[in-house]
Amino acid sequence: MPWLMRAGDMQAVGHETVRTYRYVRVSIVAAVGLLFTALLLQIVADDWLIGGSISQYYYGPVRDVFVGVLVAAAFLLVAVRGRPGCEEVLLNIAGMLLPVVAFVPTPVPCAGGDRCIPPEAISTVNLSVSTLLVAGIPGLVIAAVTWLAHVPLNRSASLSIAVAVVVWVVVAAWFGPSPDWFGRESFYGYAHYVAAVVVFVFMVAVAFINARRSDQHAAIAGTTVPY
Repeated sequence: MPWLMRAGDMQAVGHETVRTYRYVRVSIVAAVGLLFTALLLQIVADDWLIGGSISQYYYGPVRDVFVGVLVAAAFLLVAVRGRPGCEEVLLNIAGMLLPVVAFVPTPVPCAGGDRCIPPEAISTVNLSVSTLLVAGIPGLVIAAVTWLAHVPLNRSASLSIAVAVVVWVVVAAWFGPSPDWFGRESFYGYAHYVAAVVVFVFMVAVAFINARRSDQHAAIAGTTVPY
């Protein structure tokens, strides 16, 4: 029981918590490094970047690494606790949308000159996105219950959960309940791009927020008090 722990034990737990949090952040960098290593090896093998886009490698040998890394990074982004406010919300939403980037490939030229997801990949996309949406329901419920049980007045947590629910509803409404849903074709055509752009913009915003805070802390640290 926590209240029976000795001071030394509590300090050790605190150190391990900090180390675990640090390792989570390092794991994000390691996952991205794994993906870019696989891409680099394949680009060298192909002598060029296929289609001028990294996402096109979904259709090649890099696919397993591409999907695996993005899904792993998604969980890590949600697990990382950003500073209360915008940073926390941006990380959570980026983590929710990364699997969409992974599961929905970019359209490629098909018969008739149109761009589409190849028919042989459609069933995989349908199953993956359906799994993501269904598995997201208990995740949102658990997050809401945990928040209500521990920090009912935490505005940052409240905003994160509210925005997460909105994102889930938007993706679910766009993807729809069946293959003949009116929005399904546009989902196939644009979901990858929309999710990728949002994730990229949000991660740039997080980097900008951290850079500004680092500058502010450096300015405060460098301020001398005259005597």
